[in-house]
Amino acid sequence: MYPWMALRLIEQLQDRLSHHYLAIPPHMQVLSVIRLLAEGAYQKGAAADCNSSMSQSTMSKYMHIVIPAINSIAEKYVRFPMTLNERQIVQNGFQHFGFRGILGAIDGTFFKIFTPAEHEEAYVNYKRYHALNAQVVS
Repeated sequence: MYPWMALRLIEQLQDRLSHHYLAIPPHMQVLSVIRLLAEGAYQKGAAADCNSSMSQSTMSKYMHIVIPAINSIAEKYVRFPMTLNERQIVQNGFQHFGFRGILGAIDGTFFKIFTPAEHEEAYVNYKRYHALNAQVVS
C-alpha cells in the first residue's frame, strides 16, 4: 500500500476507531491490521512487530474493529464494472495476461484467531482451528 493511500484510509476511519481502545492510536490500529491482511501472516507475526508490539489478543480485537470499519467505506471505492464499455476494459486487461472471457477473480485466506467468547463454533474452519475467512474479489 502506498503511504498516501494509508494516510487517506486512516483519515477516513479515524472517527470510527478513535473511541475504541484508546491505548493504541487509530493509525496504529489500521496499519497493523493492513499489514496482517497484506502479508497473510497470523496475528502473532504482525502483532510482534517491533513497531507496533501488540499482543495477539489485542491484534485480534483490532481486527474485529478495523475490518468492519473498512467494509463500511468500501462501497465508495470498490465497484464492479456495470456498463458494457467498463466490462470490455476489464476483459481486455485479463486477456492481456492470457485469461480470455474473464471479468474478475476471487481468492481467500484464513487468519488464525483466539477462540471467541461468543458463537465460537462459527469460527472453526475446515482445518479445525478458529479463524476469520477473508476473501478478495477483483
